[in-house]
Amino acid sequence: MSEFALQRYQLLHEAGLTAESGADAATADATGRRMLHDHRRVLATGVDRLRAEIQYRPVVFELVPTEFTLGQLQTYVEDIAGATLHTQNFRRLVQQQHLVEETGDREPATRGRPAKLYRFRHEVELGRYAGGRTCLPPAGTDTGRRIASRSTGQPAASARQVESASIGAS
Repeated sequence: MSEFALQRYQLLHEAGLTAESGADAATADATGRRMLHDHRRVLATGVDRLRAEIQYRPVVFELVPTEFTLGQLQTYVEDIAGATLHTQNFRRLVQQQHLVEETGDREPATRGRPAKLYRFRHEVELGRYAGGRTCLPPAGTDTGRRIASRSTGQPAASARQVESASIGAS
């Protein structure tokens, strides 16, 4: 749907009906100077691609600091998605997906009870995704356990062997 919005904007831009197309580029709006040339389109394209990519890849972790609170992470995700998320559902989803792990530290510059700090589990990027859930076990669990074959039910390979095979296939 957002791809159609981008196409509509492109048509308006080419017709000279947008602020950046030069029809009224000399004036400024209340928030500051207008974007020049096609910069708004470039920015819209980047945001659109980021919103599409966040649906299937944890790209938000490339934009956040190394250590963050879950509240900060939620703010980043909401800003990218352009939507407000329910706090408890967001926290539950992040923890069920095993995307983050606690650092053991707490946010030093907060009033009240300091929030726990988390970091992204980079092993998640190496794993394969199935049905929106990572195939990796939670942080701190034994990754050498055996995985049963679907067809025979017999142990097929260890999780470590599966991970190394996935890396080699990429």
